[in-house]
Amino acid sequence: FKESYKYFVSKNNFSRAGNSLRYIGETYSLTNKYKKAKESLDEALVLFEKTKMFSSTEVFRNADVFKNIIYTHLGALLFRERNYSKAKWYFNESLALDIKYGSRTSGEIWNNIGLGLVNEVKKQNKEAILNFYEAKKALLHFKLGVDMSRHHVFVSLLQDKIKHSKYRSLIADLL
Repeated sequence: FKESYKYFVSKNNFSRAGNSLRYIGETYSLTNKYKKAKESLDEALVLFEKTKMFSSTEVFRNADVFKNIIYTHLGALLFRERNYSKAKWYFNESLALDIKYGSRTSGEIWNNIGLGLVNEVKKQNKEAILNFYEAKKALLHFKLGVDMSRHHVFVSLLQDKIKHSKYRSLIADLL
């Protein structure tokens, strides 16, 4: 991914360079190098913003789709670091992008699970339950199931918290 990143930067293809950085960040997450993961994901966000400045509407939307995925991963990373307020911000920003484009993606499920976990930790139990029910409701919009491979990093980062959540029964069928 590092070679593809360098290549795309040399060609001023910021969208593909950002996507390469996203994969680099996900790889760092899976190898427990969280600081490097966050740096790569933050840099990818900068490149997606650059993409939006010089792009058509369709490319602009695609950049936001990638930002949406990165926000979910950053939320999970920050949750893992116990930075709950920033994690909540990223999960909410990702959900806002889903709403902005009127798309219901599997990210809606994962962001609601993330928000539910944040609210559970902060002892905001009513909000946590609502988030977990929203995640279940979002699952109903996927007739062919959820693409788990897109969110394997999210699940691996928060697996222990999900496993030990007192609301696990609400989200067991999502995992």
